[in-house]
Amino acid sequence: RSFLDPQGHGSVVGNRRMSSDIACFLYRYNQVLVTLRSQGSALLPKSEITELLYELRRLGITTNLFQHSALSFSFCFDLKPGWRDALVGHCEGKFDLYYNEGLHLATIKNASKDDLRLLPGFETKYLEQTSRNTYQVLYAPLKETS
Repeated sequence: RSFLDPQGHGSVVGNRRMSSDIACFLYRYNQVLVTLRSQGSALLPKSEITELLYELRRLGITTNLFQHSALSFSFCFDLKPGWRDALVGHCEGKFDLYYNEGLHLATIKNASKDDLRLLPGFETKYLEQTSRNTYQVLYAPLKETS
């Protein structure tokens, strides 16, 4: 119940479907994008991806966005000191590893086409994902000019 209106109806917590169509913008800064590709043209074995996810958990790295295909696995996470040495050591000889630092991740829940125009400008779009009601884009912000 509300402290302001103790006689009023209280909140209900549970598995209720939200009917909100209001767009919600979330931003995460200082993101790292890592892409792992199988060496040669071999497919990425599921066992290798599972092992990699366990290694990320062991390193305390939580992914904020990931995308998987037959030949590559890309994910982004908050920049953490020492991530590069730990991950490169784990992936050496198994994957070709590529990365970009200093990226921003924008997420729009309940996104419409009009909402996409409200996103800040960016230099390069690295990864984009759309689901039923969520839009995410990982991008390099525009460089400041002096």
